[in-house]
Amino acid sequence: MFADAPPAWMSLVRHELGMNRARWARMASMTGCATFLATVFLVYRVPLPAYGAYVVLMASQRDLVTSITLSIGALAAATVAIAFSIVLYMLDVDEPALRIPAMTVVMFGAMYFSRIPKLGPVLFLSGFLLVVTQTLVDQIPDTEALTHLLLWLLLLVFCACTLVPLVELLIGRRPALVFADGLQERVSGATPSISLRELASLASRLGPQALRRLAVVVQLEQVASLGASQGDKTLLERTRRDLERQLEHPADENATPLPATPSRQDHIAGVRFAFKATLAAMACYIIYSGLDWSGLRTSIITCFFVALSSTGETIHKLGLRLSGALIGGVLAGVSIVFLFPVMDDIGGFVVLFASVTLLCTWVATSSPLLAYAGLQMAFAFYLGVLQDTGPTDDLTILRDRLVGIVLGNIAMSLVFSTLWPVGTKASARAVLARLIGRQRRLLDAARPPAAVDIVAVAGDLEEASRLCLLASFDIGTSPDTLLAPRRVLMPLAHVVGWSNACLAEQPVDDVRRMSLLEALDALDRETTDAR
Repeated sequence: MFADAPPAWMSLVRHELGMNRARWARMASMTGCATFLATVFLVYRVPLPAYGAYVVLMASQRDLVTSITLSIGALAAATVAIAFSIVLYMLDVDEPALRIPAMTVVMFGAMYFSRIPKLGPVLFLSGFLLVVTQTLVDQIPDTEALTHLLLWLLLLVFCACTLVPLVELLIGRRPALVFADGLQERVSGATPSISLRELASLASRLGPQALRRLAVVVQLEQVASLGASQGDKTLLERTRRDLERQLEHPADENATPLPATPSRQDHIAGVRFAFKATLAAMACYIIYSGLDWSGLRTSIITCFFVALSSTGETIHKLGLRLSGALIGGVLAGVSIVFLFPVMDDIGGFVVLFASVTLLCTWVATSSPLLAYAGLQMAFAFYLGVLQDTGPTDDLTILRDRLVGIVLGNIAMSLVFSTLWPVGTKASARAVLARLIGRQRRLLDAARPPAAVDIVAVAGDLEEASRLCLLASFDIGTSPDTLLAPRRVLMPLAHVVGWSNACLAEQPVDDVRRMSLLEALDALDRETTDAR
């Protein structure tokens, strides 16, 4: 469960691509919606059909509530961005000296505010669309043609963000069903396909009873991982029986959550992050504008979507974007050169489009460790085979897209690894320190932990494990320096499990509690010393 050893990437990939009935249904839904929209756009010769089909894949999520919420947010963001972009066209079409600073300010704001929990994604998407539509001025200087193109783009987004909720309401999975499946995976001992963060989000919608059930399942996992040979076997057996009873007959929450610690947003880190992403994107814009190569616009898109807090996370996402684009580009190139010449009608194209989309959704429905590559496969394929208003025999867009992604990768790698670099190992240490602090407060309270605290601690353990895995992507980091956080994870998971079992017993055994506090202090020192 935890990355206490160097990652076995092939084993992870095999797990990520595992199939089940729910995944098949989601893949079929995404493929059907994307293929339907692409076919309609082709029949009616709507411009930019690739973007409409791609929005479908981005809006389709694991449960219908998330899909509908994301679709509404995307449509709102697109409407605001396109409206503002049309207004800016009136001012800066012939004024690069005004347009470039405006793009810089908008991108900086979008990246800075992207960290806001609820409105962040909408503000980010609005800023992204506003910047990208402003770059179209270099390719289409006619304001009337630009306005028409943006209105077509808004229609595409509207169609996609309307179709997805309608289909989800008919055949989508309810949050309660997704939540129940996630719990069942963990109870049965299977490798989870749904993260604790996602399950906690679903539980927050379903009510306190759902959160309590999630906490019980998390504790059962912890007890199972401790093993009968470690410590007090009687305590573990008692705890396991009590948890199983609570799972079958869940009771109301009677524990008091820990007082919330004041959260201080790190404005300096946010400013640095936004500055780095903006610098990389504007460098790409200046480079391809100087080369008069507008097809490299995907370099700016790369800078927007792969920028993450730490270097390792950013490099990992850059790799997913590049590998996905390469695979999708090859599929599109093969289709253009060998398959399109023998296709007589739209039926053959629809079969090809649906087949490749199904392959892409297979990857896109995995966890965040791999899913982004599937989206990029689809986008590269769509841009290759759906140019202007239909299929094409032109390979230029494929070439430009790949070169643009490489340019964006180089810019992001250079900027994020040299200017205020934030190592993924440091991010993992910060999560571990937060986790240890929360668990110490629970032990100091000497009372049964509340469900929200149990889930929060387990979520931090899972997040720290993920960051330790991605730390291998940090530039210039030797493998030996990555072992320290991994060495802390497994002992810390054991201390958390024993702590929860100890606190569930009332009155609490003070000797055991003090021993656990000492173990936490030792792990805290090891985490702090791992520089």
